[in-house]
Amino acid sequence: RTVTDPFTGKDVEEEYYPVKFEYTRRVGDTGYPKLKGPIGYVDAAYLGFEKQAPILAAEEVVNPSCGLKSGNQSLQNAKNAIEEHCKEDTANLILGKIGKCMSEEGIEKKSNLNDDVILREVKKVQPAGLTAEGGRAVTSEDLVAIDSLSRTMYGEMASCYKHGLEYPMAVARIALNRAENKILSKRFIKGKHDASKLPIAKVATTPSQFNVWLRKLNNDANPSREMALCPPRSPTQKLKSGRKPSAQELSIWKHTVRIATDAVLFPEAFKKKTKDLDDIYNYTSGMGKFYDMKLQDRSIAGRKISKTKCVELWKE
Repeated sequence: RTVTDPFTGKDVEEEYYPVKFEYTRRVGDTGYPKLKGPIGYVDAAYLGFEKQAPILAAEEVVNPSCGLKSGNQSLQNAKNAIEEHCKEDTANLILGKIGKCMSEEGIEKKSNLNDDVILREVKKVQPAGLTAEGGRAVTSEDLVAIDSLSRTMYGEMASCYKHGLEYPMAVARIALNRAENKILSKRFIKGKHDASKLPIAKVATTPSQFNVWLRKLNNDANPSREMALCPPRSPTQKLKSGRKPSAQELSIWKHTVRIATDAVLFPEAFKKKTKDLDDIYNYTSGMGKFYDMKLQDRSIAGRKISKTKCVELWKE
């Protein structure tokens, strides 16, 4: 069926299944007969979902307290448990520190929007008291990286979250791979970038690698860029369109920040969860072909990355 994508406002082809259902209507004490045979449509993305193991570190935490209730664990177990508890706490705290709605009014077309506007605002935020993997203190550069990666994932992948978090996680892992490979990083980091930005922030904000940062897409204003400039941080804010965000959009942004927090602050744990993508540096969405590279069949936490309209993984 052709439906309107709530994130871009454009008509897209989605897969829906017709279902029959029946129900009883009541108004006050007056009973109405059971209605049989109405037909509705269910998004294929929501059919056949089974209970799965948590895919994010943040999902594994039941009672995040950044501490332990029991003292009968070994020192190493205690360290691991504290770190797992703190991931959820850290992601929640960072949620309110990044993603501020930004405007590009008055910014020259040739300027780097991320460096000239977004980075400057994020660096004003104090990350005091936050800790990352290994107990190191979180820096303002970390916040810039999380903000950059979050905006990029949201703009690129928002309409694909309903198919599973493995899709935005794949994008985050590929960005991390590109940033950590010193030889290939030159291919993926183009243009001028503020010297204080971490490699993953430079990767995530290179327009030639992530379409979300292109000013124009097919000669029109880039809707993904508009989304990245003003992500849904709170239910009371107004988006670029002038409306308030839906509960779905708020949930997607929250998960986006959790994924980016894992990738930037807890990279070793994140790489373990996405280990099947250790050697992947390229992805597309719905292209079907990418140079002479071979399409890859990969998974994250046992979840196959099979929705090619969202993510196609390629290897040289």
